[in-house]
Amino acid sequence: MSTYIKKRVNEVVGETLKGKQLKNAKILLVLPESSTQPQMSLMLISAALKRDGFKNITYVHVKGYKDALKKKPHIVGFTTVTESVGVAIKFAEQAKKVGAITILGGIGVAVHPRDLTKNKSVDYVIKGEVENNIGEIITKILNGKQKEKTISLGFIRDLDSLPFADRSVLDMNKFPVPITLSTSRGCPYNCIYCSKYFGNLFRGRSPHNVLEELKYLIKEYEDDFNRSGRIVAIQDDIFNYDLPRAKKILKLIINENLNINLMLVAGLHVRNVDAELFHLLKKAGSKEVWFGIESGDEEVLKKLGKGIDLDMVRRAVKLAKDAKIPLVGGHMLIGLPGNTPESEKRSLEFAKSLKLNLVSYNHVTQLPGTRLWNWVEENGKSLYKYFDEYTLVGNKPAFETKEFTSEERKKAYDEAVKLTNKLLRLKALRLENIIKFIKHFHARKVWRFLFQRDLRAGERIVLYSKKKHLDPIRVKK
Repeated sequence: MSTYIKKRVNEVVGETLKGKQLKNAKILLVLPESSTQPQMSLMLISAALKRDGFKNITYVHVKGYKDALKKKPHIVGFTTVTESVGVAIKFAEQAKKVGAITILGGIGVAVHPRDLTKNKSVDYVIKGEVENNIGEIITKILNGKQKEKTISLGFIRDLDSLPFADRSVLDMNKFPVPITLSTSRGCPYNCIYCSKYFGNLFRGRSPHNVLEELKYLIKEYEDDFNRSGRIVAIQDDIFNYDLPRAKKILKLIINENLNINLMLVAGLHVRNVDAELFHLLKKAGSKEVWFGIESGDEEVLKKLGKGIDLDMVRRAVKLAKDAKIPLVGGHMLIGLPGNTPESEKRSLEFAKSLKLNLVSYNHVTQLPGTRLWNWVEENGKSLYKYFDEYTLVGNKPAFETKEFTSEERKKAYDEAVKLTNKLLRLKALRLENIIKFIKHFHARKVWRFLFQRDLRAGERIVLYSKKKHLDPIRVKK
């Protein structure tokens, strides 16, 4: 261990925490983003720490961070995505000023092309699935025995070994959002734009383990659950990869009569569906189903690595509609490798032909650690100079090619958004949504509904680190 880290441990621990008292260490978990959506990974880490005997754990996002530092935490841990690494480093600087040891984790640091531990504000970086090791790591840090600044961990094979996510660290009045749930990790497909943080191996929780968490959440947070519309949002990358397991989960939900509004955040993979799946989804409480379609051009799909074709898309959409799912939607990407202005027109016409209830369009973004990142370096030009300019809303191009320029991409997006806006406005005019709109009337919402060019714009506010030199994008020489 370096002299610097020894000094840091002594400064933090001093005479206040020794032996069993280490479990009283003040640990602050931070989501360095403007989004108030609770972060599943931090809730799981909190649960794992409590299972290992740590008692004093606080969870905050951006707005509560400065106040939380006033309590002088011993450890401050940040979870990151690509565009929040710079903000996390800025916040780590502030944490150091109150004497905390700083830890960065999450996909942002896992795929970052630079060694972030060389930054003086970052004491440790953790890469990999940490839940079953976090208590041991924190103990070693506080005991001055954690030598490596970069801690690399593997994948957790048995997801049933994880505790249920700890929502008690949330101020539920500030998080009037759906209850989130993860039932699996990993994806065996090879989409060119995906970093595959959880690896290629699909690992699913047992259906009964999923059911037990659902029942626990509904009982423990009943008032909050009802206030959110009894929504359960499943955050799996590919919920239906193991189709029998997915059906078993749905059957258990139905048999228990849980009366939930089930949402699949990432959508369903069109390859692994049948009629029974959609009938079970509807009976289990799913009011909408989304598919990752990505493109309506067959040649572009072949290069994507998703393992799907247009006939699979048509079949999946038809099955969902036949099951009378109220809302059937599709996610589409603009600017995939092989795309041109002409192929985007074909893709848009294909989306229209599906007669979906909603279509979500985004510019594809090249993220570090993906095949697309390397493809752009070889075949295109990045339009972002710094990582914290990235936005997951995807309403502006991230790169361009000679075959598909930035201006052509913007034009294709504008054309696609016309379809999205039309469908969003039709959805808003449903009776139940009109009633909801009247109850929560706001003049700005009326203006936005009538006149805004892109109704999805502004879904996510991007924070900038204002120290962009901390995380410049690697560029070709």
